[in-house]
Amino acid sequence: MLSMALRVAQALSLHLVEPPFYVTPFEQEMRNRVWLGIGILDVAASLDRASEPMMQAIWIDSHPPSNINDEDIWFGMPGPIPQHPPGTFTDMTHSLVIASSTSVTRSLAFADFIEPKAVELMGQRQQAVHGFQQTAAFLLSGCRPDQSDFQWYAQKLAGVMSSWLQLACLRPLYKSKTFTPPKIHGDALLKLAADNLQTSQEAYSYPGAARWRWFGSLWVPWHALAVAIAELCVCKDPSIMSRYWSVVDEVYQRSRFIIADSQQGMLWKPMERLMAQARTRRKELQEQESASQAMSRFTFNDLATGFMPQQPQTIPQPAPPPHMLDMGTAIDPQTGLHMAAPPTSFANVPWPNVWEAMDFNDTTFVPPNDNAWLSYENFIENVYECADSIFLPR
Repeated sequence: MLSMALRVAQALSLHLVEPPFYVTPFEQEMRNRVWLGIGILDVAASLDRASEPMMQAIWIDSHPPSNINDEDIWFGMPGPIPQHPPGTFTDMTHSLVIASSTSVTRSLAFADFIEPKAVELMGQRQQAVHGFQQTAAFLLSGCRPDQSDFQWYAQKLAGVMSSWLQLACLRPLYKSKTFTPPKIHGDALLKLAADNLQTSQEAYSYPGAARWRWFGSLWVPWHALAVAIAELCVCKDPSIMSRYWSVVDEVYQRSRFIIADSQQGMLWKPMERLMAQARTRRKELQEQESASQAMSRFTFNDLATGFMPQQPQTIPQPAPPPHMLDMGTAIDPQTGLHMAAPPTSFANVPWPNVWEAMDFNDTTFVPPNDNAWLSYENFIENVYECADSIFLPR
């Protein structure tokens, strides 16, 4: 249906900045909105299936809609489209932020098979994300999230988009023989992915954003989930595993109901394999931690007198650390998962940033020996193998 919508739109010359026939200002504005909507759905469908989009970024960037309110235009209006002062938050601000995000997504997440503006050099990829952050910051400069739920939702989603674009920089969605992942110190990449999942979940579950929840359901966060799980597969610190496991597992459980083609699709089977590895690693860390705690129970006097327990003792497990963000106590009746509590603060927060943890000068770092990268790379390879297998006769 989406391909048919694209062909009909082209037949109507929606892809042209100036159609070969006369249109009124109102009609031109509505044509630009429809064309943008098709472009956003095109990216959403591509990400949903880990496939190439049909449209190029330049097709959409050439004539975006105006940053105006719906009441500013009407059928038969005589004059040009009115303009608001820069930074004014309007009914179209959120859509324009999304348009900027999808434009950068096309250059980062897809190969140059369809997108001539695709970039692979890390410096260029960072600059593309920085460009989105500048555009979003300008569009949202007049955003007042404490005054309306819609403005809160728009600001929250902008942060989700920004962090995800950084993940797309460091973990491409396609197989590439030329891409070399940079060294990332500590758990910075895991934190970025887990925070992205947490913020997305918070925006989706916030009661005030219920009217726009349908839009969030278009974007299944399988990529951020895969990045986080791949990092957990090689985690060596039990405290880090405990800190991030709850949000990753929660999003994993919810995603099984909304992933493309449910649990038989090309994305979910590789995700299950990756999650099985993470669970095995988590169990190993828990056993190591229990063994360490058991050894610490023996005092010097116990060892001096030769005391050794005859039977293994049950070691009480420590209470898990608090969740990264308070998800509240409400339970979603449909999924049985925690729902986000209403936020207590609407203060602006800085863009999430993983660049400071990157090190291009570490000569000891050899990408093939980076186990987290290998876990993610194997996941992507499994995705494409499953994509081939779904067309085989059963």
